[in-house]
Amino acid sequence: MSKTRVVVADDQNISRGFFEMYVRASSNYELAAGLRTAQAAIDYVDKNQADLVIMDVMMQEGIDGLSAAAKIKQSHPEIKVILTTSTSETSWEQKAKDAGIESFWYKEYDEHGLMEIMDRTMNGESVYPEDAPK
Repeated sequence: MSKTRVVVADDQNISRGFFEMYVRASSNYELAAGLRTAQAAIDYVDKNQADLVIMDVMMQEGIDGLSAAAKIKQSHPEIKVILTTSTSETSWEQKAKDAGIESFWYKEYDEHGLMEIMDRTMNGESVYPEDAPK
């Protein structure tokens, strides 16, 4: 069975490194790319094979992660997307659902771990928090 190819897009080095470390440590996933901007994620999936994109909502430079994820879903509906944020802003959840984004994970507030969210998303679930972060 081939590994799930994962693209990580986060402008914060620590968060991106954390996500990359989890992907590399798993026997089910392989890191296809670790990118600093949402636009780089769009460009990557347009030219390369990817199965899952993990992307931060807020980016310092260029297009935001929510808009980029929506563009990826429009042109590559087969690619699953997990949006992440460390901000307790809940309005993004509905916008993500409306854009067809499979899952949404609060980096610092969610009781579920990233690997669980990845596994559930790749198994066809749409995973969103049950409660707003406190």
